[in-house]
Amino acid sequence: HLIYAGVSITTKPFFEKWRFRIVTQQTIVRKGIQLTNFKMERTV
Repeated sequence: HLIYAGVSITTKPFFEKWRFRIVTQQTIVRKGIQLTNFKMERTV
């Protein structure tokens, strides 16, 4: 079984500590500001 999480760049180290791995990285623009987030997964 897999658990997925949508993770901000700020919380990424926390999820990595709990053995989540990056599936995809995306950068979006909101009100002229670039934001990076990640889809992460972990096997349970």
